Amino acid sequence: MLSGGRTGFCALARAVEGISDSMLSDRLSELSNAGLVTRSVTEEPPLSVTYALTDAGPSRSGAFSGGFLLDLATDLVIEAAGG
Repeated sequence: MLSGGRTGFCALARAVEGISDSMLSDRLSELSNAGLVTRSVTEEPPLSVTYALTDAGPSRSGAFSGGFLLDLATDLVIEAAGG
């Protein structure tokens, strides 16, 4: 999903059902801190937050291809289960 360019937070949240906005935000922050995605905030009304891959993002073994959201959801389920 991110490989297609800038993606809004709400679009990402809709694409990964069953996780809270806060958990998704935390994971996206980790990716941003790792230099894999950029986060942009438009503060004029309406406020919007978008994410995009950095140049380093696509080099991560296809982590952001179609399987990215599935991998993210799987990680979150494992994390929630205490694993």
